Amino acid sequence: MALAWPPTGWIWALPLGWLGFTACMDTATNHPSYPLKQGAGVGFFVGVGLYAILIQWMTGLHPLTWTGLSALGSWGIVLTGWGVWTLLGGVAMGLVGTGWAYIVSSQWFQQQPVWAKPFVEASLVGGLWVLAPKLVAGVTDVFIPWASLVDVTLNELLRFLAGQWLLTHGGIVVTEWVLATLLTVLASTVLRTRGKQRWITILVWVVLGCAFGFFAKESPHDLSHGLSLLPTTTLVQANLPIEAIRATGSRQWMASPYESWLHKQHPKKNHLFILPEEGILHGVVDEANPTAQDGLRRLTQWATTNKATLAFGGTSFRQTHDSKQYYNSLMVIQPQQDFQIYQKRSLVPFGETIPQWVRGLSNQWQLELLQTLGFPYIPQLQAGNNASTVKLSPTLWAAPLICFEVVFPELLPNPKKHPYQAIIVVTNLGWMHHHPALAAQYLQKARVLAASQQRPVLIAANSGPSAIINSDGTVVCQLPPNTAGTLTFTPPGKHTKNPSFPLCQQHFHPIR
Repeated sequence: MALAWPPTGWIWALPLGWLGFTACMDTATNHPSYPLKQGAGVGFFVGVGLYAILIQWMTGLHPLTWTGLSALGSWGIVLTGWGVWTLLGGVAMGLVGTGWAYIVSSQWFQQQPVWAKPFVEASLVGGLWVLAPKLVAGVTDVFIPWASLVDVTLNELLRFLAGQWLLTHGGIVVTEWVLATLLTVLASTVLRTRGKQRWITILVWVVLGCAFGFFAKESPHDLSHGLSLLPTTTLVQANLPIEAIRATGSRQWMASPYESWLHKQHPKKNHLFILPEEGILHGVVDEANPTAQDGLRRLTQWATTNKATLAFGGTSFRQTHDSKQYYNSLMVIQPQQDFQIYQKRSLVPFGETIPQWVRGLSNQWQLELLQTLGFPYIPQLQAGNNASTVKLSPTLWAAPLICFEVVFPELLPNPKKHPYQAIIVVTNLGWMHHHPALAAQYLQKARVLAASQQRPVLIAANSGPSAIINSDGTVVCQLPPNTAGTLTFTPPGKHTKNPSFPLCQQHFHPIR
């Protein structure tokens, strides 16, 4: 099953894995004495195997010695984090297995007509697949979104389904349930039928595979809605090593390579520059007085002089009665406009905040627990409160997201109350030491987000994937991961006399 997800992307492996999972559950639920125990065990071990591979692909297993920790302590953090996420995935799948076994072994299910049993079983199992990870996330305050069928099976269907009811706002949950139900009913039918019925089911499976292949054909980009509203836009990707940005929490202003490079640029007016999370600021911005720092005054002057808009990630703070509250933020500087700021609302457990079950302990207990796990400090970033939009040009409003918020479409503002035409994402995946699978999975999450919201997505990432994604989920242009350079997008309509003019221009050069 894991082979269906990036970086391999072998979609045919998913139905084969699901067929094996269904066969194991059939054996477990036929146990004469302990069907629930057997079902829970099968689900747990399948979940551990699946999530162990997916999380390893997502983050890699690498030492965190760049944080200043000892080799033993850094490996302790890595293995603890990987193990916790893997076990939570196992628990979620264990709940699926337990519920599956309860359904099949119940007297109510046995009383259903023979022809209806596969459909009743499949629909309920699909619901368990959707609800179990959400239940685990609600209890542990740690979200585990990586085993999403939507990310896999819709890889080549996004253009076809964009704008349809299956990918409307909030419809991802329904789509996930439909896909899990379809896989379960086909797998159970193959296992429990004989003769002509089995061959008919296998034929249906082959037809579905051919349908995926048909929709995988490339089609011309439809830029009539979404991307045509963008100004000329440059995404900057410096591929800085993590050691170069670890001073973010020093709370002292330092000019980063991104800022030094920016001051050398002399763009035409109305040009939009998007820099990654932590791309500009090694320090903090006072939310009440953003231009208090010399560095931010220099950036504001540069934007005013060049009549350009600058969006970038950094750290901001808000002064309270007795302390300062710090936020991971996206900030926008635009000539003759107020300073705009968005504060990240979904923080990474342990990296930016601590889960709810740890937060309930006293500060001393929190510190002792975290130090036992290898963490030298208690993460002190605060979560932002409200969804918001930022103005990027006179005609363009965008909904901002930071880092892994790309997997939370519910964080986007209500487009009826706060209209926006695009989604802007700044991130820094360099914390994962440029693991190749991470860029592939992250980009797929962003594609699904674009198609589900029917709006283009602009991603600026320190180590990639920096990309411009159309509102139907297709990647219009992208910088390869782990490279340094810029990606400049010229919207359609600016070059109608020369239809062959490229939409995107890539320049690979060090950002110094």
